Amino acid sequence: SHICVKMPRKAKSEEKIVQKVEAVAKTPEEQFETLLNDLNNKNVKIQKETLSKLMNLLKEISTKRCQKENLIMNDELFAKIVKSLVYSSNLNEELLEFFGEEFVAQNDDVKYYLFVNLRRICVEKMKERKKKGIKEDDEVEFSAKIYSFLKNMETSDEIDKFFIGEPTLSKEYLENIKDFDSDDDVPDLDDAEDKKRKRKLAKIEEENYKNQEKLMKKLNGTKEPRKEPKKVVSEMTLKKSKGEKPIKEKLSSPIHHKKVAQSCWLNFLKLNMSLSQYKEILLNLERDVIPSLVSPAFLSDFLVDSFDQGGVISMLSLSGLLVLMTKYNLDYPDYYQKLYQLLTIESFSTKYKSRFFKLLDISLSSKYIPGYVAASFAKKLGRLSLTAPPHGVTLCLVLIYNLILRNPSLKVLIDREPKVPVKQILLIGMKEENDPNKPLEDCNGFDPYKLNELDLSKSNAQESSLWELNILKNHYCPQISRLTKILENDTRIPYNLTDFIDESYDSVFAQNTNREPKASPPFAFEKPTELFGEDFGAWNLVA
Repeated sequence: SHICVKMPRKAKSEEKIVQKVEAVAKTPEEQFETLLNDLNNKNVKIQKETLSKLMNLLKEISTKRCQKENLIMNDELFAKIVKSLVYSSNLNEELLEFFGEEFVAQNDDVKYYLFVNLRRICVEKMKERKKKGIKEDDEVEFSAKIYSFLKNMETSDEIDKFFIGEPTLSKEYLENIKDFDSDDDVPDLDDAEDKKRKRKLAKIEEENYKNQEKLMKKLNGTKEPRKEPKKVVSEMTLKKSKGEKPIKEKLSSPIHHKKVAQSCWLNFLKLNMSLSQYKEILLNLERDVIPSLVSPAFLSDFLVDSFDQGGVISMLSLSGLLVLMTKYNLDYPDYYQKLYQLLTIESFSTKYKSRFFKLLDISLSSKYIPGYVAASFAKKLGRLSLTAPPHGVTLCLVLIYNLILRNPSLKVLIDREPKVPVKQILLIGMKEENDPNKPLEDCNGFDPYKLNELDLSKSNAQESSLWELNILKNHYCPQISRLTKILENDTRIPYNLTDFIDESYDSVFAQNTNREPKASPPFAFEKPTELFGEDFGAWNLVA
């Protein structure tokens, strides 16, 4: 008997690629150009095999072109691969995931050149928009493709993985590497505008010295020794280091990797994008984007514009803006005024409620907030608690309590008694809404707090009182009335907002229905003495 062993055959997709390349192309460069079109193939397997072959050819061509000790990727060929992927009509998640896992994540030089080429493509698209004009839908689709590359790319603090080979650094660069690794003043060798600005500053400084010499001659006829203008680090300075190009220094510097990533992200954020993509970027900005930039403060324009839009976009931009203010010294004077406007009754039912109220608690946690700002937020939270759902009222109470604990001057709002009963305040307040021009002194007991005042210094919150807490003591939900009484009497330890932030109608209802009653609930006001009283005349019994 004979044993037949079936040998595995090559995949059809791989056979097609090999046959096509062998039949048409001979040199690696010719093979590369022939394979580029197959990246637009509808078959994902063919796309993967083509991409692997292209990257191997790129490595082969780059290695042959450069000396072994000066290995650098052929950026011209890699740019063709990136463009073919971006402009492919059959770009899909599976291909992107394959490219990211096999090449980008494992090689720092591939990641570097990918940032460089994506930036170039974004700049070209914006120039095309200015010259010819692009339909907004087409640009939205284009930005979605760019984001599909960027969202999974992160820069590293250690550059030690290279697809082509680790570049050799010059001795001059290694001696001066401390100057280039400084976060405060990093020369931007990629930015043409930065080079132009430095040349202009050097020219102005030189002219200032000339003018100073002329002035000294006119005044006393003496000549002041001319100082040499400060040398500006330029790309040419690095090129003189033993004939080596500065690109090798960039490839080995984490700072330059972050500079390239920053330039790419800033140009990408100028493109038009869909609302869903806009939200996703703002959601992941703090985790994925900010750590990859050398100067995150450059995101301030994007975040401030987003914060000024209002609604959900403002809520999502709050996280990134808060990071820039607390860690990167961003000055934004209107922050609390905009945050005050975001605090509405709709914020208790939004999808991002938990995220918003956590950031609100962090924003109000500083002890250096002006008294009128803290009082305005306390009053607005109190006013919203009158119409908010039960789980929203709990958040309002905890935030008010923490505000008073951090700002003891607000305790007067609890201790201050209103001039007239609370019911009368509510009734008078309703009347005043119909007659807004009525003088304040004619409204006895009217709450001086102005809810709709945008300028917090004019809201009169410090002259008011938290009379809303008296109403919440009689709230229909037992937890709220109990919590109000506790918070009013105990002001020692701040409450953790996260313990209450995930509550909802369902959770509040479940808490009340699952509790065992301490006593049987009454079913009548008076205990009956007989089954039917004398006044009961529903029917007559006949003997």
